[in-house]
Amino acid sequence: MGKPSNTQVKEVREVKPAVVVVDEPKPSLFRTLMGLSIFVAFLSVTILSAYLLHSAFHGLPINFSGKTLQQSVLTNGPVNVPIFVPAPVVDVTNKVVDLINVQLKKQVTYQLPNVQGADFGVLPLRLTDVPVLSLVVSLLFAFLFSSFAKNLAIIGNRGGKYDNNYPRSQTERTRGLVSRLTGAHNNAVEQFAPFAVAVALNLLVLKFPSAATKSTSEHWSILIKECVLVVLARILHFVFYFINISTLRSVVWVTGLISILNLYLQLLGKV
Repeated sequence: MGKPSNTQVKEVREVKPAVVVVDEPKPSLFRTLMGLSIFVAFLSVTILSAYLLHSAFHGLPINFSGKTLQQSVLTNGPVNVPIFVPAPVVDVTNKVVDLINVQLKKQVTYQLPNVQGADFGVLPLRLTDVPVLSLVVSLLFAFLFSSFAKNLAIIGNRGGKYDNNYPRSQTERTRGLVSRLTGAHNNAVEQFAPFAVAVALNLLVLKFPSAATKSTSEHWSILIKECVLVVLARILHFVFYFINISTLRSVVWVTGLISILNLYLQLLGKV
């Protein structure tokens, strides 16, 4: 074999990209202390505002038929709360039931009953049902409503497209409304677990009171108020996230956190 000619030899040169090193200015001690002082001041004002808001809510005169919440919680009977069920929902539900029954008829004799067409249903509720109801609302808000709002913003941001194969990667490196609604959804999910545990433990203590339980009605009153306040704080937190008012968002978030911590404090000496 002969040597390759010069025209057959190709010289390959590796071109390395130039690396530009920029020396970042080191923060001075004065700026660091100033930034820390501003943060501590903002945190203190936020906590104080949240505490005052929490105290103001507990100071509201909540009366039922001339009796306070503490007097009514264990004495008042159930209240029939109307539940609106739109007629189209009933019709669609019955059509789905009919389709299922067609398939069931081929295999078994059992048939699903149709939903009765009524625009209003009645749900008997007591004041002692408020904690569980608040958990249901918080659960639906965290895992359905806020998630739906976030995904709706993603679809609008991506020109009507939604990647269900990689749903979480769509929110990476996003700014604006999508990023804020993602933060609101994540925060709602994160706060639900400690709230649910606090409510469950308080309900267990009230279900099986010990000798250390001084006033069951007072405990119920505090539990109901804190549950309502947590739900209100969660809704306002989402609203302030949506309209981008960060200061009020922080205040209502701390308010909800204070309520959850207070629920745990109610357990001291009772478990």
